[in-house]
Amino acid sequence: MELDPSDLEEIANLFRDDSRERLINMEEALLALEASPGDQENLMTIYRIAHNLKGSAGVLGFKTVSEFAHALEDLLRGIQDGIAPVTKELITLLLQSVDVLSSLIKASFEGPSVLSPEQLGLLRRLRSLCAREDSDYSRPFAKSAPAAVDSPASAAILAENRRPEIEMEPPEKKATV
Repeated sequence: MELDPSDLEEIANLFRDDSRERLINMEEALLALEASPGDQENLMTIYRIAHNLKGSAGVLGFKTVSEFAHALEDLLRGIQDGIAPVTKELITLLLQSVDVLSSLIKASFEGPSVLSPEQLGLLRRLRSLCAREDSDYSRPFAKSAPAAVDSPASAAILAENRRPEIEMEPPEKKATV
């Protein structure tokens, strides 16, 4: 079954609207987690949002968004498993990640999104916090077959840590954000 371009545009617009709400919920849950660091329910909420954003962005072909959300999801899983404690500094890093995801989602509707140097630094920080040789969390970033990316710049930035993804074209008509 092939989707009509207008259907794909409608799905992408739903993603944009849904992601705004999810990022607001993620930010609220992060602030609640800062107040109560042991709250596993808030931590799971944050994890689910990152997971859903990763998958939805991947299906729509927003690879940079999907890759960033994937790194965030892996770190959140590591936090759940006790690899990194919930600290004020970690909450600040996670809140910065919400801002980056919001920015990348907006940029994806204007064309292929590329990580800025600051965003790349944050991505590397997320990855470094959950990557240990004796941990399953280092595995998602192991060398793998190159995946399709949404721009040559993204390919260069993410080449060392890619996973294969489904390749889909973004909507023909660009929605305004």
